[in-house]
Amino acid sequence: MNLRTPHRRLARLGILALLALLVACSVAQVRQLDRYKGWASQGDDAAIVGHPTDCRADTPGCDQLRLIRGMACYRQARKGTDPVPNYGCAIEELEQGLSMARDSGAVPQNLLPYEQALLESLRERRDLASSWDESLDYNRRLRSRAAEFRERHPDRPEGDYYGASALLLEATRQGIESASRDSACTLLTQARELLDRAMANPGELGVNLEQMARQVRRTIEQGCR
Repeated sequence: MNLRTPHRRLARLGILALLALLVACSVAQVRQLDRYKGWASQGDDAAIVGHPTDCRADTPGCDQLRLIRGMACYRQARKGTDPVPNYGCAIEELEQGLSMARDSGAVPQNLLPYEQALLESLRERRDLASSWDESLDYNRRLRSRAAEFRERHPDRPEGDYYGASALLLEATRQGIESASRDSACTLLTQARELLDRAMANPGELGVNLEQMARQVRRTIEQGCR
């Protein structure tokens, strides 16, 4: 009598059940992706935001679901609709979607709009923070994402712009009139260097770059000489 046979049958049943679950998840994601695309074509961002996805990263289409919902949350926040939770949603969905897309071999240039929206969402959410600790947490994330953006898109100004924004806030927090004056001035000098580089190819950020550059120069002149 083969005592192993029942165990083998149970193992096969377990594998079949797992495969059935994966297929069901995949079908559900395809249906949700179709709904997302339909709402997106109608400009119905509210519907997308109102229907979160719990898709699995290892099933097809999950990166698209995350990116589509992330952009919907971003646009809602930009319109002034519940900006704090919607910027938070945009950050979470875009970070997950971008990670999945890169893992699947997506062309970096195709991800550019999502990366830009992520940087802006981090900056806006930082500025909406209710405390310095919360603000500095988002600021650290912004600085890190800006550095990654510069590595992937060295010819674009956004990495330098948002990186300088993060440095400026950190320098402001330390204060040029405090015991951390030298450190703050170093951060401001780094921000100025980033802005000078970005100004060589400002794109659509020209006005914003000039405004921030003036602020940085004025702060340096007042407290770092």
